[in-house]
Amino acid sequence: MRYYKSHYNYNKGERNMVKNIKRPHRKIYYTKDYDKFKFLPRNREIKESHVKFLAYAHESPIEGNGNRIPIVVKWSQDRMNLFILEGQHRKEACRITNTPVSYYIDEDMDESDIAPLNTSQKPWKFNDYLKFHNHSDNPNQETYQNIQKMMEDYKSFMTSKICLCLLNGVNNQRLHNQSFKEGTFEINDLKEATRIAEELKRIHGAMNRNIPWFKFSVVYMKLRKEKKFSFKHALKNFTKNVDDYRDISGMIRFKVGMVDAYNKRLPLNQRINPPINDE
Repeated sequence: MRYYKSHYNYNKGERNMVKNIKRPHRKIYYTKDYDKFKFLPRNREIKESHVKFLAYAHESPIEGNGNRIPIVVKWSQDRMNLFILEGQHRKEACRITNTPVSYYIDEDMDESDIAPLNTSQKPWKFNDYLKFHNHSDNPNQETYQNIQKMMEDYKSFMTSKICLCLLNGVNNQRLHNQSFKEGTFEINDLKEATRIAEELKRIHGAMNRNIPWFKFSVVYMKLRKEKKFSFKHALKNFTKNVDDYRDISGMIRFKVGMVDAYNKRLPLNQRINPPINDE
């Protein structure tokens, strides 16, 4: 990081550095008073492994004079503490290496900026967004509480992709993944999603071989819409005839294999005949 002007504030025992940037000048401060920084409850959990990586990796962003990329903070209402908006892992890495924390104060930002700020460093994962939006300040909090409950109740097989498909449908997966990140995700039918999750749980428990579970779940949700579909037949035939589809690549061919597995040894009047290419 290139600095064009610097000076020391001996009264506070901290070094202030001013970076020459096109935006209004921001003072960048250095301090070893680690306790002056506080974490916001909506921010993601601290991961010790990432803190150690930042502290000790060969190309660590932590140098002898502090972290190269300053953390972003804002004052608390009483101006007694600084809340970290971005950079909480770097702050902890500075603590364990006993190096100064570089930071700048941005009063124009608030908690709603946490996710966009943090994804510019270590990308956020599903659980990070889930924690961020499952907060009383979010009018859509109940939706994220239901997502978290779904993930916990069916953790034996549930993944983030399966969960979002169950709650919002298998179509437009990119769109509902984006809405999940933005905090605007909507649940179509929670009761129906729970019923399907219960069925998938029973099938998963009866399986004695590994299968591509996301593909299976997506195709299952589609086949379940067929009028002649029977969960009794599905439970029996999908587990018994798993070799008909388990190792097939490609969603369309996988769906054909699942249809064949479902229909095997069934009378013609009980078989399903869904459209295959309905992507």
